[in-house]
Amino acid sequence: MDTSNLETYSVVALSTSHICKGALRYLTRLANDSECNMVMARDTGFFIKLYTDGDNVKTDMPDSLKEVVVFCESRGFLMIELDGDAMQIDDLPTYEWSDSCLELAEKQLTVTLYDGSDDYKGSVQATVVANPGGITIDFDGYADALNGSPLLVELYNDELSVVVWSDSDDEDPTHTISLEGVNSGAQRSLR
Repeated sequence: MDTSNLETYSVVALSTSHICKGALRYLTRLANDSECNMVMARDTGFFIKLYTDGDNVKTDMPDSLKEVVVFCESRGFLMIELDGDAMQIDDLPTYEWSDSCLELAEKQLTVTLYDGSDDYKGSVQATVVANPGGITIDFDGYADALNGSPLLVELYNDELSVVVWSDSDDEDPTHTISLEGVNSGAQRSLR
């Protein structure tokens, strides 16, 4: 077989420690977006395909990921493999995954919700998990199509939203509710 006409490009493997947890959340969102075919999630990281025209840095992209993309673009790489087992390089900063970019630790709270109706006496256990990527609420016996939390509260593009997966057969959220209509206008801090 003549391979001289095949399109080829270079791939670089970099440690996931070169991105912060905010970038991890950003890449996970893209990998789960059915309209995005440039990011693929793996158990140990991501594959990121870069455009040849150089239009790879997005305004909403976390800074740590921008640095990785610019580094790879400037060296002619058209695919990035971010992997937990790949080596760290001195040319890029590293981030401690035990600390998030926002220096917040994950917090968890478990509560039992009781039916408020006089006619019913049911209950369900709920677990609230808060971390820099958002707040999830898991309910015993309820899960989305990917066996994840059916409810997420997140700050994305400076907009506070509630994201709901109410159909366990659908990987995509069924509802995204912006909370900006109830924003009192007070200054928000990401610290």
